Amino acid sequence: MKGNPCRHTSLGGLRTFTGVGRMIFFLWLVGLPYFMVGQRLDYLEVSNPLNAFTSLQAFDNRLVLSQEVRGNTFYEYHTLDADFTPGSSGRLNYIISLSNTTGLIRMHTLSDGTTAMMGRRPGGETFVSRWDGSNVPLWAYRLKSGDSPDLPRRNLFVSGTDTLVVVDIFQANSTTKRLYITVIDRAGKLVYSNSIFRKDIDWTKMDADCDNGEIWVCGQPKSDTSSILSWSVNQGQISHRIDIPGYDVQSIQILSDGHLLIAGKTINDKSPFVSIINPMTLETIKALKVTTLNPFVNPIVHAREDGQSIYLDIQGANDPIRRIIQTDRNLQVLSSFSLSTGQPSRALVIGNRYFTLANYQNGLTPIICRYDPDDDMMHCELRDFCFDRQPISLICLPGKAFSLFGGTVLRDLNVTRRAASGLSYRDTCLGVETVPFADFDIDRDTFCVGECVDMYPLGNGTADEWEWKVSGPLDSIWSRDSLPDCFRFDRPGHYDITHKITFEGCVYTASHQIFISNALVDYDIPDLYLCPGTDTTISVPGGIRSLRWEDGSTTRNRTFDRAGSYSLQGVNEAGCPVQDSFTVFEITAPSIDLTPGDTLICEEDELMLRVSPTPGTTYLWSTGATGHQIVVDQAGTYRVVATNACGMDSASVRIQVKPCKVRVFIPNVFTPNGDGVNDVFEVYLHNADFVTMEIFDRWGNLVYRSDGNREPWNGSKGNVLFPASVYVYKLEYKDIFTGKILTRSGDITLIR
Repeated sequence: MKGNPCRHTSLGGLRTFTGVGRMIFFLWLVGLPYFMVGQRLDYLEVSNPLNAFTSLQAFDNRLVLSQEVRGNTFYEYHTLDADFTPGSSGRLNYIISLSNTTGLIRMHTLSDGTTAMMGRRPGGETFVSRWDGSNVPLWAYRLKSGDSPDLPRRNLFVSGTDTLVVVDIFQANSTTKRLYITVIDRAGKLVYSNSIFRKDIDWTKMDADCDNGEIWVCGQPKSDTSSILSWSVNQGQISHRIDIPGYDVQSIQILSDGHLLIAGKTINDKSPFVSIINPMTLETIKALKVTTLNPFVNPIVHAREDGQSIYLDIQGANDPIRRIIQTDRNLQVLSSFSLSTGQPSRALVIGNRYFTLANYQNGLTPIICRYDPDDDMMHCELRDFCFDRQPISLICLPGKAFSLFGGTVLRDLNVTRRAASGLSYRDTCLGVETVPFADFDIDRDTFCVGECVDMYPLGNGTADEWEWKVSGPLDSIWSRDSLPDCFRFDRPGHYDITHKITFEGCVYTASHQIFISNALVDYDIPDLYLCPGTDTTISVPGGIRSLRWEDGSTTRNRTFDRAGSYSLQGVNEAGCPVQDSFTVFEITAPSIDLTPGDTLICEEDELMLRVSPTPGTTYLWSTGATGHQIVVDQAGTYRVVATNACGMDSASVRIQVKPCKVRVFIPNVFTPNGDGVNDVFEVYLHNADFVTMEIFDRWGNLVYRSDGNREPWNGSKGNVLFPASVYVYKLEYKDIFTGKILTRSGDITLIR
């Protein structure tokens, strides 16, 4: 495979699972990326001269890029269409003293063409305003003031006949958080504002969606149960509540058929999940969780639907890579990819395009990422990742009612709109790390035994791990390097060479089969031996092609009648070079000269018997040895027979053995205690005569002497018993073969 490394094909199998009383069909992924036809990933780089914090929101079918100017009392907003074409822009200035506005903004177009805007600042004010195109708003209000953190999920909806609905959070203190739902008519009149209080729900991480006067809100649990509630805009009260044990719901969207698309993570193993539920019957239509080779760490999960596809956006804590899965409405995977986008913004889907925002270079350079799954151009490479889709039994239970508190009144807010400073855009394509692939090349399919087989990887350099495996007559892990040394096969046969790489938790494999041939590789012409007046002929097998002898001849049958050195070369059936050299010797019948002749040796000595070797002659000894020499140490008659093509000869030799070595044994301790065991100090001589023995104490006094009679010492002298101690002896003895007087001395320990 030598094409674009981002384009792969995989096959999955269909399995059936039963859960919550119904069948769930799902595609089991086998660790391979998906074939994504005509993907395109575009990046738009936005200048940020004022070092502003940038956020991205959806405005109808447009994008709203807002930039908070830190330390000032204004922020700017810019609209772009889905093709990154800039539209209207503006700067909102706060007349009252407000600082550090967040720049998080929602915008909606009303039926009369006016625009509703919502923003937030860290001090607690959530503002909402309506504009008709002039620089002064028709009205502008602060909804609440308090000690609230900078929380990202603020929601502004248009319901019914241009009624504005704001879903917001007010943090009264460090432990109390209230979910506010405020309804304002198009004239700016407060219809109602209600706060929902619940201790076991963390509303700071809520998400909400609104459709046909019904608001669905999800909250992250502090225990082990997520809660989803429905607020009726028309009735001004909670209409439904759903509890989902074991799951942390982080995002919610109302689908066109009234079902809810929810996503988040499981509480026990922190695995991302996505589900479609019927909020009226509490039935789970589809539900699955995503697991990867390297589990996500405390992930943030968003899911959005564009009418045809569902995008599941996953990012783990402190993970610069975002994983995005595109599925159909049945949660069957269409594509999967990873984006290196830093900290994510809200997941946006406009039409069939997926948008996200990243703040690169410590937040100084905002980047808008757009993924076009159906575009016919491939601009940027995407990073695939591998995962398993596992069905889950999502159980929805009817929840209990919440406590309701009174609302708040609107407060006037003086805001003006001015022309925004110009922003420059650069349509660029940020390179992301190339997805590796495991395919490789080999020079050919057939090799010879012992020949070097080289692998040539085609694109595995960016993998996290590598493995080369050989399967066949020889099974082994060949190497764990990206580019291994060549491998030599010492056995013939068919082998599969498999290359496996791991990248982003994804396993890719590629295999090639080779044949190791033994055809005539072992063809070897032995040295030849000619007797006087004879010749010999060599016939080369037909399996050797392009045959050539050292004299340039190409005959397959060659006769040799004289001594000399010869060689040939050719090519065998496997295409491997074959070459050999040999020598022709002129020999005669063997004539043995066995040396030495009959011999007398001392006991414990060895003697080598040998004959002079001649080419082409074999030898067989009476001992069974077959070399031209042997070593003997026993008395007897030894015979050798020499044989070659011209005849044979034999010889024998008689070996005698006699004692001719002196041996002396002297103990180093004795115990003269009368028990009959080791009671005396006595020396033992072999092939030697005793001369004299003297024993001295530690001060050099002579305590014992024996001349010629080898009388042992019992540790006494007369009636005097010598104490336990270390004594020194001196022994003189005579070699009976040479008559030489020899001396030995040492220590002897007396123990009582």
